[in-house]
Amino acid sequence: MQSLPDEQSGQFRLPSVGCLFVGGGSLTGKSTAVRELLENHRLVFERPFQHLVLAMGHGDVQQYERLLRMFKPSSRRVIETFDAEQWRAMTFRPGSVFVVDDFVVEVGKSPWLEHFVTRGASRAGVLLVLISQMIHSKTLPYLATALKNAETILLPVHLRNRMSAANMSIQIFGNSRTISTAFDLARKNAVRYLIVNMSPRCDDRLRLTGNRSGAADWVAFVENDR
Repeated sequence: MQSLPDEQSGQFRLPSVGCLFVGGGSLTGKSTAVRELLENHRLVFERPFQHLVLAMGHGDVQQYERLLRMFKPSSRRVIETFDAEQWRAMTFRPGSVFVVDDFVVEVGKSPWLEHFVTRGASRAGVLLVLISQMIHSKTLPYLATALKNAETILLPVHLRNRMSAANMSIQIFGNSRTISTAFDLARKNAVRYLIVNMSPRCDDRLRLTGNRSGAADWVAFVENDR
């Protein structure tokens, strides 16, 4: 995988602190996208990660085996249960990435998620990678908070995710068109993943990068017009 090109600086890097929200339907490539990103973290993030905390609910930890091996045993940790009080008390070393996969129901109901996304991750200098099949749910009130406060949003460009693109757009921009239009453009150009850059520093134009061949062709950018 090559580094991600940017029109102005020649290189675009994803934020290494805050929240990366990865949404989309079941079996559309969310976990695969996260593994690809993190296995190439030195190329695609602003700063490389030194420590990995992986929280897996009901999924298969073995799918992250290669990623886990990239970190020393003393620099990696696997969590298999969710306890709001224990999670709130967790401490992170600088340069940590905290991947939460298959815990969306538990964390979506917990004030822990709102606290960590809005204050905890930034204060600790941690990147929270939240993988979710759901974009919005009345039964998961804190999920919308995570989506709206994420620095970066990633959506695999899969036909089954077009409704997710529309729902994301409604939640963030108040219309179904902003992200859906970019999603359709990404599909047309055989781009693998759509990234919504929520940073106010994001370029104001809709941008599509890549030459549609190989692992580097995977990202489209959407302006932040909130």
